[in-house]
Amino acid sequence: MRALLLRALIASLSISGLSAGASTFTVVSANNDGPGSFREAIASANSNEGDDTIRFDLPGGGPHVIDLTTELPVLSGNTEVLNDRRDDEAVTIRRSTAAGTPAFTLLTVTSGNRLTLSGLTLANGRNPNSAGAVRADTAALTLRACSFSGNIGGSVGAVSA
Repeated sequence: MRALLLRALIASLSISGLSAGASTFTVVSANNDGPGSFREAIASANSNEGDDTIRFDLPGGGPHVIDLTTELPVLSGNTEVLNDRRDDEAVTIRRSTAAGTPAFTLLTVTSGNRLTLSGLTLANGRNPNSAGAVRADTAALTLRACSFSGNIGGSVGAVSA
C-alpha cells in the first residue's frame, strides 16, 4: 500500500511539474499569456526550486512568433531557454509592434543566477534605461545560436551582461 501511494505521489509531482529538483517546462502556445505560454513557463520555473529548462513545442509549421504586449516576469533562478534540437522550428520572441505597446526589456534575470538562451531570435525590445533584449547585469549569461533584431536599449543596445 505504501509503495502504491508513493508511486501515485511521484506521478502527481511529475505531471504537475512541481518536483523539488530541476524541471522542464514546455511552451505549447504562442499567445502572450495563458496556458502553455512562454509567460506561464517562466512563472512556473520561478516557482520551482532548482535549475529549470524551458523548451518550445509550438503547434503547426514554423517559424513561430511570440508577440509580447507586456513585460515578462523576471527570471529568478538558474534557467535555460532552449530551442536547439535538430527538429526545432524557428522561434522569435518579440515586443509587439502594435500601437500603445509599452517599452520593456524582453528577458531579465536576477542577480547571481544563470541564464542560457539557445536557438532563439529576440526582437523589438525597447528600454531607454537598460538593454532592449536581455538584461543580466550581475548574472551569468550564455548565448548560443541566438539572433537579435531591432532591439533598442539605453547605452547598451540589445544585451546588458
